[in-house]
Amino acid sequence: MLTSTIDLPRLVAFVGVTNPNTQLLLNIIYAIGGWIPAIIGARLHDVVGRRKMLMGATAGMAVCLAIAAGTAADFVQTGSKQASVASITFIYIFGSVFALAFTSMQPIYPGEVLSNDMRAKGMGVFQLTSGCAGFVNTFAAPVALNNVSET
Repeated sequence: MLTSTIDLPRLVAFVGVTNPNTQLLLNIIYAIGGWIPAIIGARLHDVVGRRKMLMGATAGMAVCLAIAAGTAADFVQTGSKQASVASITFIYIFGSVFALAFTSMQPIYPGEVLSNDMRAKGMGVFQLTSGCAGFVNTFAAPVALNNVSET
């Protein structure tokens, strides 16, 4: 299943948090900060509606990602502590928004949007895609982040 798993210690190191204990604490908080919105999101899908949740969360994640990238770039150029804190904050908000709308519904979306005769094939494609994305996320993302830090 796809998740918003990230190499948080490396990301927070990019924006100035290098203490391993602080990185561990931030990683624990990130996990809890995704678990709570996932529980809330499971209930909100029936109340708000799946389409509204999907579209709203996608827009929210795009905004969070843009702000996190901008503040991280500001930290790299100026060394500003405020930019570092803002970048970490928006990484957390991104993860929470993802968990709110996507975590609880990932296995259900493909089955809901496909017709009955296409459902089995669609779920097979979903599982294959999910497995490939999980593989890339686990093995390629850390290498890519290392290469980014070396340039």
